[in-house]
Amino acid sequence: MMQIRFEMSGGYAGMFAARPLTYQVAVDELPEPERAALRELVERSGLLTSPPPEPARATPDALTYRLTITSEGRTHQLTLHDPSVPAAVRPLLQDLQQRAIAQRAGTA
Repeated sequence: MMQIRFEMSGGYAGMFAARPLTYQVAVDELPEPERAALRELVERSGLLTSPPPEPARATPDALTYRLTITSEGRTHQLTLHDPSVPAAVRPLLQDLQQRAIAQRAGTA
């Protein structure tokens, strides 16, 4: 079973400082097309098979992403800061950001 917890904070003028954008999901509970797509994004990111990216310092007005992925009994936690997010991880973060926005708007 795979679970994902996503949080995005910071941003220009701290737009997400007071109320970070969050999303949490048990991937196996999603409908099949969504489940497969999200699992593929996680796999392509390399976060479960590669050493975590070197932490970078947050720059002023940068977005900060906190990501926790639990899969096969192992938990992977990392914090990433724009603009130093690895290219392979960006599609996953973008997908999770869209899901969090939809959830906050009540359209998810």
